[in-house]
Amino acid sequence: MTEDGYLLVWFRLEGFDTVECEYEYALPGVGRVAGVRTSGSLRAADADWVEECLQSALSSFVSRFLEPAGRRQKAAEPVLV
Repeated sequence: MTEDGYLLVWFRLEGFDTVECEYEYALPGVGRVAGVRTSGSLRAADADWVEECLQSALSSFVSRFLEPAGRRQKAAEPVLV
């Protein structure tokens, strides 16, 4: 990969009975991309739900990372003097 790309996934408790999964990632030449936020009951948050959240985040990151470079929005590159 590259040092300009990353994927962050985090889980957070909301209230007494709600758990939330959220992710974001960054791509070279694009920058930070906001991901998806998913909420569910804490009682229903089993291993399958966690795996689904992680797989969704990873699939989104890899799909966008592998897009042809021509379809990505280019971020302005700094001018070095």
